[in-house]
Amino acid sequence: MTTTVKLSAVLAFAGMLFSIGLATPVFSEPAASEGQSYGINVPAQFLGDALTELGRQTGKQISVNSDLLKGLKADALSGEMTVEAALDALLQGTGLQYEFSGEDTVVIMAPKRSNHGAGVIQLDDL
Repeated sequence: MTTTVKLSAVLAFAGMLFSIGLATPVFSEPAASEGQSYGINVPAQFLGDALTELGRQTGKQISVNSDLLKGLKADALSGEMTVEAALDALLQGTGLQYEFSGEDTVVIMAPKRSNHGAGVIQLDDL
């Protein structure tokens, strides 16, 4: 019973501090899209149209240089998933990447180039 009284006293004291503004609760909130699932239903179509539809269904602004999308098609995508999972599926096999530039803004881009291995040619054994 002593533990209950001590815990009650601590909780009452903490409540008093919060009520008079001497203490502020701190909560760590994830980004709005982080882990949030959406009901996605994007038919098979050109990738640019599929990305536009994904943005409409999730409320995200998806930006991309249209030159990167020429001739690229996306398979149908349907189900409950995060924006990240949907983007991974739509961009699979295209070589394109994405990154969030804000809470609700996604930028699609070409792969970042690296100088690692530049100018190196692997020859077959003789």
